[in-house]
Amino acid sequence: MTSKGLYRHPEINPKAMQVFHADWYSSEVKNGGHSQFIHNAGREIDIVIANARAGLGACGAKGQLATLEKMSAWVAKYPDKAAMQTGFEGGRDDFLDTLDDAFYEADEAVRMEDLLALWIASWPDLQVVD
Repeated sequence: MTSKGLYRHPEINPKAMQVFHADWYSSEVKNGGHSQFIHNAGREIDIVIANARAGLGACGAKGQLATLEKMSAWVAKYPDKAAMQTGFEGGRDDFLDTLDDAFYEADEAVRMEDLLALWIASWPDLQVVD
């Protein structure tokens, strides 16, 4: 939405960005792990993490949020290692692989997508139509 210059962050509903980034985080982890997420987030990682954090917290995805927080702390502590992540063999840190396992375990217990859908449906400014 913003990377191609179509919209600026202030022009997009904050909750929409939170849902988008929470879902994108999940999709990246399920496709190539936290290593791929870090690589693909690139320079936008701080805003992506902030939005995903807010979305996961608001929808009640506690396990997934805990995993995101651990990844965020790792990125802050090891920026050089974070910059080397690719999501592929040779560009994956072992610690991030343990976070992948924790994310999958949390998502098996309570699917994040279901929690996001319930949160979205609860928005008073959203009209659900059949």
